[in-house]
Amino acid sequence: MNNEKKEKEEKDKAEEANVTTEEQKVKNKSFYFDTACTSHMTPYAGRLLNYSVCGGFVKSSSQKSMEIVGKGDVVMDCVLRDGSVSSFCVRGVLHVSDLAHPLISWRKLQEKGYTEFGEGDYISINKGTKVVFEAVFEGNLFKIPEISHLAHITYDFWHQALEHLAPSTMDKSLQLYSDADIPARPTNYVCFSCIISKMTRLPRKSTSNKDRKTLDLVYSDLGGPFPVLSYCNSLYDITLIHDATRVAWVRFMKQKSETTTIIKDFVSEMELPNHKTPVAFRTDNGGEYVTKDLKGFFES
Repeated sequence: MNNEKKEKEEKDKAEEANVTTEEQKVKNKSFYFDTACTSHMTPYAGRLLNYSVCGGFVKSSSQKSMEIVGKGDVVMDCVLRDGSVSSFCVRGVLHVSDLAHPLISWRKLQEKGYTEFGEGDYISINKGTKVVFEAVFEGNLFKIPEISHLAHITYDFWHQALEHLAPSTMDKSLQLYSDADIPARPTNYVCFSCIISKMTRLPRKSTSNKDRKTLDLVYSDLGGPFPVLSYCNSLYDITLIHDATRVAWVRFMKQKSETTTIIKDFVSEMELPNHKTPVAFRTDNGGEYVTKDLKGFFES
């Protein structure tokens, strides 16, 4: 009875899994589609979301026992043959640190109602009529292409990751570190961000006020309402700036509707000493400057 109880406990603790093992110096982070393993699993805890610690063991096809450290969820952005990307969430992925590479279990997917369709070197996994992901035959396994992995194998990705390091410097580094996981520079490689950042522009010619005559141009803007009343109970102010001399006049108002009256009075004040009417007013076209009365005054 004790032996039977012990065997039952070991059976409950262990989860049998047929795992294709392969000796590799560097583990591949890409997931592989496996029709024999009974659970999704990965040796990389960094890819697992909602991680929780759990125990147990899995066995490979060679009967090697590997400990289950924990489990979690994995979000995969799978690249399909037509170039589109399918986001797929795999739940209950086991963390097995001694595993050679991540595996997606067909048995688990089949239990969830997924269907499998094979064509040449490709296997498509569908949910109803939607293609969830595709696996391509590579060596003796079916690899699931993911957008994150495709992005990391390009020369342009590493050029940007290294803060747009000069291609000549990257080439020298590759010669010194032959084991660097950076592909060779493509022929006629061009980084448009680098080109734009190296562009030069001549400084703009500063505008001169010397050619402008008195009252050729007056700038005006209105401010307010202010949170605190002035001594004269005003809530607004209007600024008038002479472009040629930069002389400014400020008038205070209780209401915006006083704008027309103040501009008319300002024009009259300028005509007396200068014997000239302001030629142009430049404003932000606020409602106080485009009233029918003020338009008529400017046109006259």
